[in-house]
Amino acid sequence: METSSILAIDAGATKTRARLILADGRVSEATVEGFPVVTAEGGAERAVSVLRLLAERLPLPERIGTVVLGANSVHVPHPAVEALVLDVLGAALSFERAIICSDMVTSYVGALGLSSGVVLAAGTGAIAMAVDADLRAHRVDGLGAFLGDHGSGFRIGHEALTAVYRDPTAESLRALRDAWIGIHGSLEAGAHAVYGGHSSVQVIASFARPVIELADSDPAARAFVRHAAEELRETIRLAADLAAPGAPVTVLGSLATPGNALHRDIVELLAPHTLAPALGDALDGAVTLARSSSPLFLEVSAWHQHP
Repeated sequence: METSSILAIDAGATKTRARLILADGRVSEATVEGFPVVTAEGGAERAVSVLRLLAERLPLPERIGTVVLGANSVHVPHPAVEALVLDVLGAALSFERAIICSDMVTSYVGALGLSSGVVLAAGTGAIAMAVDADLRAHRVDGLGAFLGDHGSGFRIGHEALTAVYRDPTAESLRALRDAWIGIHGSLEAGAHAVYGGHSSVQVIASFARPVIELADSDPAARAFVRHAAEELRETIRLAADLAAPGAPVTVLGSLATPGNALHRDIVELLAPHTLAPALGDALDGAVTLARSSSPLFLEVSAWHQHP
């Protein structure tokens, strides 16, 4: 189904990207600030502001055919969340149809299209989406720092930092300790950064990248990265069990980038199976969903016709 116009939105925590495709084929894109957690206090109001800012930067038609919102903070189906997000969209935009989902869904469709497979996204957290032979979607992990996110940036940073603070004079941890002190000035200041702000998980997860960079030369960092790869391999295995036999597997996100130690370990642990390259990104996936004539992946998305 080719809708009259499409507004695809990839609403991430650090930036919100949008692609507008008009009925005549013209394409415009815009990027603004990150999208808030809609269900948090004041989140809905901030989300409306972000969407209105996008609207100001795009040549929107009087009424958009389909809006697709893939947001890092939106997990559906959930009636209360769906109603809240629809109110947010309706306050900022005029449209005929809305598709609401996590950005994991749009990332999956962008990477593998409308077919069976597994997409693992690893960054601050870690989550996999599997699609079976009947095009039913399944979520694996993505349960946050306390209950899941195995192999994630948070987990890598947490394991490395708890080791450093448990034995702050250990010679075997010198490289990791120096890297942390290099960021924060001292161990005491680093601890204050973790406990003194409102984003402890983000602060801890931010140390994953230095750990991964050190893994090529430092045995302690190497061990933490290898453990993360093993955890991510297990997430992939669990997801692959839900997909069609032999379905492709793709790894996305800022953590396991091609060539770094974590990505190499994942590739090694998955052998003889290989990782499939992503066909596109989350905005491409959102456009593909918008062009679908019937709802898909209803296990992890919500499709609404707007009055």
